Amino acid sequence: GLYRWRMAVLAASLLWGCQTLGTENAAPIADAGDDRTALIGEALTLDGSSSTDADGDALSYQWQLVIKPDDSTASLTTPQAAQCELSPDVGGWYVVQLIVSDNHAASQPDVATIWALDPAADPDGDGLTTLLEFAAGTDPNDRDSDDDGIPDGIEDLDRDGQRDAGETDPLNPDSDTDGLQDGTELGI
Repeated sequence: GLYRWRMAVLAASLLWGCQTLGTENAAPIADAGDDRTALIGEALTLDGSSSTDADGDALSYQWQLVIKPDDSTASLTTPQAAQCELSPDVGGWYVVQLIVSDNHAASQPDVATIWALDPAADPDGDGLTTLLEFAAGTDPNDRDSDDDGIPDGIEDLDRDGQRDAGETDPLNPDSDTDGLQDGTELGI
């Protein structure tokens, strides 16, 4: 009676111990994506699907807008999904945090920073609006994106955000590939 009971308890505890050996859960790792520049009013999709769990457990997501400009009323859509959206409503910095969980442990937070710009503004004073700079691929905060001595707005003469015949390339300091920078050729 007692001996068999002790053996049953011993067997059960050994079996239970064997089932739990090596099953310590690793916390998942959150990935909120890259920092970005956006235009005011542009809907940005934030994607946390690159977050990982070493144990292969399913993940749940929790996004939070932790910093935004004082006069902003922006919020996140679907903050408990792998992807959510943010539409910056005023210029400035927005910081979005992601924490993922695998029902056993939560990750450390990861953040993505968004710098929102007014599409009609010209922050670098080169004659191109932020919207045109985005279209051209130039930097709206750098008057001369390719450092050839010619402001981006002079290189894009018709201010359409594209390189047209007769214009130099605001992304290439030597548009005609002759070994001389565009600014040097124009005597600037």
